[in-house]
Amino acid sequence: MKSFCKFFLIIAFCFSALLPCFASEITEIQFTGLKKTKAKYLERVLKDFYGKEMTEETKSELESTLQQLQLFEEMEISVDEETGSVAVAVKEKMSFLPVPIVAASNGSFMAGAFVLDTNALGEQDSFMVGGLWSMTSLFAMGSFSVQAKDISHPGFSVSATVSRGESKIDSEIEERLFEYKRFGYSFGASIMEKFNKYLSMSAGCSASYFNADEKDDFGSIGVDRVRKITPNVSVALGISDWNGVFVSQKSIGVSGALIFADYYDGTTQTGKNVSAKAVFEQPIIDTVRIIVSLSGVYGWDEDITSYSGESAASVSILADNFSSARLGGGSAGLEWAFTQGKYATFSLYGLYEAAGFVNFDDEKKFNQGFEAGMKTYLKKIAFPALSFGVSYNATEQFWGYSFSFGAKF
Repeated sequence: MKSFCKFFLIIAFCFSALLPCFASEITEIQFTGLKKTKAKYLERVLKDFYGKEMTEETKSELESTLQQLQLFEEMEISVDEETGSVAVAVKEKMSFLPVPIVAASNGSFMAGAFVLDTNALGEQDSFMVGGLWSMTSLFAMGSFSVQAKDISHPGFSVSATVSRGESKIDSEIEERLFEYKRFGYSFGASIMEKFNKYLSMSAGCSASYFNADEKDDFGSIGVDRVRKITPNVSVALGISDWNGVFVSQKSIGVSGALIFADYYDGTTQTGKNVSAKAVFEQPIIDTVRIIVSLSGVYGWDEDITSYSGESAASVSILADNFSSARLGGGSAGLEWAFTQGKYATFSLYGLYEAAGFVNFDDEKKFNQGFEAGMKTYLKKIAFPALSFGVSYNATEQFWGYSFSFGAKF
């Protein structure tokens, strides 16, 4: 009998060793090392973890959720199996910082600086103010936003911009069509609601003023002075995850706007546009991920000052100064993090790009090509600090390049 009991205890011990090393339910999550981020904010973010059984899978999910916030440079999670208490030791990233900006693209150059706070009030709200300068224009803006935390804590944002300088609009083959001096300003506000961790919505309105002084050697854009009121609404569905190297997302969003334009010649016009964007980023191994981005905009009854550029089609192969009321496209490729250091991650990327659009002659066109380049992600801040890309439009047969330091515009 004693031998049987001893054998049973040995079997039970061996079986227990195969079980996850955590078995207790999570009763509390305590943070150490917080300097700016509020513990109450993190408690709201992690509220779904309370009561969960603390397995290795749960621990991994908890770490991934915290990494997605992009608040922490370092993180260590430990568990008290008896009490179910989870201790998280962190070192926060810099969130309040001046950001110098230097950017160049296809012969154009701009520089400037912004002061921004990506963790204002300790709850990932954001504040930004600054300006940009180029050889032909000046631009300044300021914004403040309180993000929606959940359905009972909606957010809001306010912003203002002012700009003056010269604007140039090219055809898809980089032929100059319009050139004019301009001055304008705008104010905007919106309300944001987060229904759950996947679904969010925003509704807002902006007011703007614009005037143009056209140059005689180019075509007329048909706008002298105009005031615009633009109500808009957007819905987004998405999720992000972290694999230890990349914070990747899968999302889709749709937005629409009405543009009530009052021209100083006494005429009025109501423009409309609908836009959509889908992003799919998925690691295939730890250091390599698939990147797919699809987007487009469809507008009607708009003047040229409301048209969209190549970014509305998720491509970089179109002419820098090209714009259209109707365009769409996408890019697909791979990004490889080839070096991960203590302070930065360096990656190479390559993308196939394609876009369809309606040009200024009302012709439907299709362009395709590629983009390749390098990005640098500093671990102490949450956005690419350096990027360089080269693109080639195989349809129209021209090259392009872009470089940015500090942030990409």
